[in-house]
Amino acid sequence: MRNLFYKFINYLSKKVSENVVFDPKNSLKARISRVLYGFCWRIVFVRKKNFSHSKKKINLFFWPVWGEEYLDNFFLYSLPSLLSKNNFHWISKNYQCELDLYFCDDFDYLKKKYTSISLIPKSIKLNIHKVQINKNDSSYDKKQLSIYLEHIQRCLDNNSMGMTLTADMIYSEDSLKNLLLLSDGKNYCYGTSHARVLNSSKVKDYLNKYKKDGAIEINHKRLVKIAYENLSKTFTMMNDKLDKNISHKSFSWRLIGENKISVVASTLSPYFCNYEKSDYHIVSNLSKFAEFDRLIPHFLFHQSRLKIIPSSNIFFAIELTFDKDDRYNESDLLPMKNNDQPLNISSPYIYMLNSIPQIWEFDKD
Repeated sequence: MRNLFYKFINYLSKKVSENVVFDPKNSLKARISRVLYGFCWRIVFVRKKNFSHSKKKINLFFWPVWGEEYLDNFFLYSLPSLLSKNNFHWISKNYQCELDLYFCDDFDYLKKKYTSISLIPKSIKLNIHKVQINKNDSSYDKKQLSIYLEHIQRCLDNNSMGMTLTADMIYSEDSLKNLLLLSDGKNYCYGTSHARVLNSSKVKDYLNKYKKDGAIEINHKRLVKIAYENLSKTFTMMNDKLDKNISHKSFSWRLIGENKISVVASTLSPYFCNYEKSDYHIVSNLSKFAEFDRLIPHFLFHQSRLKIIPSSNIFFAIELTFDKDDRYNESDLLPMKNNDQPLNISSPYIYMLNSIPQIWEFDKD
């Protein structure tokens, strides 16, 4: 019975879509199709009316950092990439800014060990939070989500924009400036995908070449090149030109010509948000931290609040990926050459993302 129901829904959906778009006559079936279509999309989508704002405050939020390897990546690579003149320094000159950092270690100890923390512009208000987090503990998800709820509430209380940053990501030299200029006055949220690369000495040696006075100034083309030449094992197998691949795992890519990569991603990282009270309610109902990247953009999309950044020219970041976090099963490799869709598409949000190729451009030499 269930299979028959799904077959009927698929048949009805096909007929409705055909008559809504391709029937130029005002026939009875076209009118019925348009009524059904209009009813459905009004249930699924909310038209955004408050599309403008005049906020001049921004709260920068880093997910908690702990463990020596992750602390090294944060203080030696991620933070220095944000210390470039068109990231933190540009924001500090144009916005009233707060930065929230969460550590398990004693902050005085971290300040002595890593000098990059002292290079954060003095005009940025620095809020340090001491937390206790164990990834293997049953309270891990609840703790992470409660920290994010604090960030949302802080933005709501201060009437400020919010930007979510990750400690194992390296950002191109003008990503934050571009993102703020793109969103200036617009009451929306912005998301994009990023590249996962090997956490290797080769990658770090390359990044160190662009470090000067504690800041990493690297443009998006050079950062994309690092990504392309050092993709993680999982990302390597997401190449849709491979006879067997894992392009069905929410991400696929292919090389275009000599210096461009086309990316089709079914998940996004919500980097920048203008929060509303409903966001707090939605996050408070999440049960797993892993749902953050999937469900939050999904919710924003249905509220007509999500904008997609389609080009590395505007915003680009790479994620340093450890071997222990870079695994896939051989059974996941399927003969799906040229595929760029997940196996199971369960919402209009996924269909929308699948219609937008993002373009990453890199230097040829």
